[in-house]
Amino acid sequence: MPEMKKIMSLLLAVCLLSCSSTKQAKQETDAVMPISEWFVTSIGGEQVKSGVHPYIAFDAANGSYWGNAACNTIRGKLEADAKRGKIKFGAPVSTRMYCPDMDVENSLVSALTEVVAYNASGDSLSLVNEDGKVIVSAVRKRPIDGRWIFEEVKGQKVGATENIPFLEIYSSEGRVHGNLGCNMYNSSIGIDCTNGTLEFGLGQMTLMACPDLELEGSINKALSEVRSFNVEGDSLHLLDGSGAEVLLMLRD
Repeated sequence: MPEMKKIMSLLLAVCLLSCSSTKQAKQETDAVMPISEWFVTSIGGEQVKSGVHPYIAFDAANGSYWGNAACNTIRGKLEADAKRGKIKFGAPVSTRMYCPDMDVENSLVSALTEVVAYNASGDSLSLVNEDGKVIVSAVRKRPIDGRWIFEEVKGQKVGATENIPFLEIYSSEGRVHGNLGCNMYNSSIGIDCTNGTLEFGLGQMTLMACPDLELEGSINKALSEVRSFNVEGDSLHLLDGSGAEVLLMLRD
């Protein structure tokens, strides 16, 4: 009987060690392997043009990647080894839209075929070629990131405008870009995704004259009052210092 107890104790210890090792390995893999969406910021050492925002996403468990190369959506097979920091992109399948400027897309698709390794640190991702050179850099895409359409301003529905008012938010870069109904709008932002705080800097706008600038003025004023945010599904609620909603936006 004592021998049996020793054997059972040994088996339990081995099981616990195995579970612990498996859990630790998974934590290390999850911490290193990029498993979310990433905005591409530079290709071949050159910054991506302003207003063009390709992104790539990974699903290492299912061996696939997808994204938008600046014009067309792309999708393909992925081979990844998180422990060794190795990654390989299969030839992408893409839509066949033609855009006026295909330079960024062509450069990105070409660069992905040369990638053999990666390095993910916090909100930054580097894709590396055989020579150890970083050929694609990217920043993590968060729930607030992306293109949002203005739906309400202080409870009032946004009506028809010359241009659809929208914002593109890039939290990792601390900036936004958009159109408030007539003029283009660019601003820095101070954001803490953990605490849900958000403030817009002094926005810069073009100076086009449109028939009705009232809505644009209302949106601009509301943006200056924003102090926090809340993302619920495809809705973005921008709140003032008292917690009252000043802007409601819907994901495009």
